[in-house]
Parts: sequence; C-alpha cells; structure tokens
Amino acid sequence: MAEEFKLVAQEWTSYSPKAGWSLRLKRLKRNILYLGPCHGSFRVAFVLGDKAVAAARQGRLPARVIKLIDEGERYPEGTGIRFDVKGPADIAAVRILTAVKLEN
Repeated sequence: MAEEFKLVAQEWTSYSPKAGWSLRLKRLKRNILYLGPCHGSFRVAFVLGDKAVAAARQGRLPARVIKLIDEGERYPEGTGIRFDVKGPADIAAVRILTAVKLEN
C-alpha cells in the first residue's frame, strides 16, 4: 500500500508502554493512516475530514465501516475511526478509505 499510494514517509512511534507501537504512513507531511500491531491482526486508524467523510459514505464500504464513520469521535482535524484488520475484506476497506482520504 505504501508504494501504491506513494506513502513514502513511514514513522514508527510509541506514545507510552501501555499503548505500544504504531506506524504512521504519510504523504509528504500529511498523516494518512496509522497501523498498530495486534495479536493475529493489526489495527488501522484514520482521521477523515468532512469532505472525506461525505465521500466515504458514498463509496463501496461495508456497512460496519460506514457505521464506524457515523459513530466516530469528532476531533478538530476530523472524524476518527479505527478497526481491526483481520482479512481481505478489511484490507479492501483500508484501501478505499486511503484513496478517499488522499482525494479529499
């Protein structure tokens, strides 16, 4: 995905021992998505602006991801969503959300 979407800046960070490590993927200085390792899967997080939220609702995302967007916590930067990636359907949703974020 990093190559596909030209997310050339990759930054590993740990905010606290309890939170563990996360990988931030960026295009130039813009944060696109965050990945965190879990047992048997990984967690992905996005912060989507208003235009990206509207575009995501119109996209081909699974209903559960749309529900996460609708219920996502609002931050000054946008709506935060996160979910565990456990299989191909989840990876497809990550690709769609990444494209939506980059386009908006």
